Amino acid sequence: MSRDRTSRWLTQEEVIETIKERQRYFFNGGEKEFEEYIFESLADLCEGLGLPPIQKAERQKRINVGEFAIQPDIVVWHKDGTGSIFEIKCVNRINPATGRSAQVNAVGQLLLYRSVFKEARGKGKFAPRLFLVDQKIYDKTVCVFSEFKLPVTLVEIQNDRVFIPYRCHTN
Repeated sequence: MSRDRTSRWLTQEEVIETIKERQRYFFNGGEKEFEEYIFESLADLCEGLGLPPIQKAERQKRINVGEFAIQPDIVVWHKDGTGSIFEIKCVNRINPATGRSAQVNAVGQLLLYRSVFKEARGKGKFAPRLFLVDQKIYDKTVCVFSEFKLPVTLVEIQNDRVFIPYRCHTN
């Protein structure tokens, strides 16, 4: 479920209808540039998502556990001691159909990041919040996330418009 500007919760059908609207804005750049754009707007994004204030944010932070390492796009440490991981995707304008697969594949990345992150921090520590950010979230992605109640919040950003078509209940 998501909220629109009037803070009314949208039904699943309204979310799907909104997502099926034609994309209004296309980011001019690739995934790395989109990641930079998100990173520069991170304080506003976190505030809008209702997250605690940022203590520290890092891009491409390498986290090692034994001989294994992960490198999430953006890791945020919040002032309350919690953390958030943001995986950034960017729709390929030439072949937008690949966006659906990339979004669903990102679930595996994020779940792995969460597991390694928890192991690196030690037993009993918090599990980080997980976010998948793209400039276009697809209806099939929302359906998969909803059906399996995945612990990842979907965030669509088109210029200054932020839409959350699926919010993880633990985030």
